[in-house]
Amino acid sequence: MKTKKSFATPSNKPVDVQYRLKRAMESKVAVEMFMNAIDPAALPEGVHAAVLSAIVKLEQHLEAAVKGAPAKKARGKKAETIETEAAAAE
Repeated sequence: MKTKKSFATPSNKPVDVQYRLKRAMESKVAVEMFMNAIDPAALPEGVHAAVLSAIVKLEQHLEAAVKGAPAKKARGKKAETIETEAAAAE
């Protein structure tokens, strides 16, 4: 019997979106580390540079996604602070 993975289905919950983007950034860092550990001479000409270039583009897209991601709702003391600041601004 297969175990259902939580990331196998799309989600728009802020907590899920932020968690998945965080994991994507961690994966990007790991891939970059492994690619930098490969001697460029071991790969066909230009492949190493192309992969590193793609990683930079991926990072830019992930950063844009993080900025546009829905924010988690504040709970507890954070929520009280936000409500107090909003009331003071009015």
